[in-house]
Amino acid sequence: MLTLLACHDGPAGSTIRPPVESDIDSALDSAPPADTSDSDSDTATPDPLELIAHVEVIGRSPSAVATPPTWNANLPKLAGDGQFYYAVHTWYPDDAAARHADILSRPIDGGEWSVLATVDMPHQPPGLVIDTEGRLHLAFACQRPGNDDVTCFPGGAGTQGNSRRFYHLVFETRAADGRYDPSTYGNWNEWTAATNGYLGLGTTPDGTTWWSLADDSWRRVVMSWGPGGDVDELATLDFSPDYLLYPVHASLSVREMLLFAGLFDPAGGNNAAYDAAVAFLGNGSEFTPVYQVAPGSGASLAAFPDDALLDEAGATVLAYVDDGACDTVLATRLAETDEQETALGCVGTYPKLHRDGDTLWLLSPSATTAWQVARSGDAGLSWTWATIPVEGLDPGDVTLTGFTLVRPDTAPLAHDPAVIRFFASGLDADSLATRSYFGELRLR
Repeated sequence: MLTLLACHDGPAGSTIRPPVESDIDSALDSAPPADTSDSDSDTATPDPLELIAHVEVIGRSPSAVATPPTWNANLPKLAGDGQFYYAVHTWYPDDAAARHADILSRPIDGGEWSVLATVDMPHQPPGLVIDTEGRLHLAFACQRPGNDDVTCFPGGAGTQGNSRRFYHLVFETRAADGRYDPSTYGNWNEWTAATNGYLGLGTTPDGTTWWSLADDSWRRVVMSWGPGGDVDELATLDFSPDYLLYPVHASLSVREMLLFAGLFDPAGGNNAAYDAAVAFLGNGSEFTPVYQVAPGSGASLAAFPDDALLDEAGATVLAYVDDGACDTVLATRLAETDEQETALGCVGTYPKLHRDGDTLWLLSPSATTAWQVARSGDAGLSWTWATIPVEGLDPGDVTLTGFTLVRPDTAPLAHDPAVIRFFASGLDADSLATRSYFGELRLR
């Protein structure tokens, strides 16, 4: 069992606070925590910024449901291989037997999104990344809705005696149209035992793809898949009786990995009982806890992992913290003598980070026809907030939520630091989801 570090309870000061964002996800017992932001917190008038975000619909569900396609925005759901973009759109109705996730694609130069393959009866929305060699990695858990085994993906990917069975499928062969051939894939049976899901997924600049899951005892198992198909179990992280959930995977190489997860208390009384957010650094053979946010205020949502970057500019972690004074904390250069924390105010659950050279960008977790973004030129010590327009939102949706970004550690062949590319869900006036979106925000 691992021992928690001394608590970080946030810095004393704070920078400009944007308006509070609302809760963005909900899904019964598998939902992320509710946003407990204080709607009366201080706000500041943002500076003007000449940017526009453009969005287009990727997929449409048969009917509107409470759980959006972006459920678990820490799991990547959008990638590209230099020729096509690929995204996974999940329809998650109450009836587990009816749930399915479509993998869709379109050419990078534009066009219609079309279904490439479908995962039936997924336990939770799947994740996907594309590695440096152009292989698509699809991770999901197949769930049987009753007592009988089911097949979730053609070729035999089924429950096979488990109520939930993990799969890591690797697509490399191309069809005549240049897209991946969904009928030809490698099925890497790294984990054949029962799983509780809550997957994490990422890839590295040196070609290694790594994932994590909650096993049947709620320990977090971390494994990697090398360019030659070599499989390694990197760690089993055990914080019993608590669970490590909603992990962010960030990496510079197989020897430089960062895993940032929420510490859930199953005895906390609700699905927002997160007592801490813990970051681990890995070296390809083990993971060591190096940072935690644990305010200890007794608040239901004490801390939650929003996002993490690991890049040449130093480790950067964004942690949502509610210690009675709702704050989002940015922690940089973890486990180093110049480690730094900065309070950003009430941003909400699941804001995301992007780096463009010396500029760090922070994206608020929901938008309408306008979106709040912030930029920092001093490694996150100070921020300038702005409100930018969003074009292309379907008239049936009033909100965009659950942003998942294309990053070097999710889609190195599609990442461009000058463009923020993202996957998001649309919510209607009743906070129900039907559509998923692809979006671009060109920074220069």
